[in-house]
Amino acid sequence: MQAYFPVLGVLGMMLMLFGLVMGFPLAVSFALEDGATEAYDLAILATFATGLLMWAAGRRARGPADHMGNDMPGGSFRPPVTSDMRSAT
Repeated sequence: MQAYFPVLGVLGMMLMLFGLVMGFPLAVSFALEDGATEAYDLAILATFATGLLMWAAGRRARGPADHMGNDMPGGSFRPPVTSDMRSAT
C-alpha cells in the first residue's frame, strides 16, 4: 500500500494545479454574470481541497531521505570519488 503514496502526492499536486486553473472560468463567469459563479466556487474548493489532502498524505508517508532529495533523480546525491577516479583526470 505504501508504494502508492508517491502517486498520491503527484496526483494531489495535479489536482491542486487544476483547481487553480479553474479560476479562469470563474473570472469569466463573474465578468459575464452568467449565474454559474457559485458552481465554480464550490468546484474549485472541492478540487483544491481534495488535491491538498492527497498531497499531504503522500508527503507524510515519505521517509527522511526523501525530504533531502538524496534518492530521487536530480537530487543532491554525489557518488564518492575513489582514488582510481582521481588518477584518471
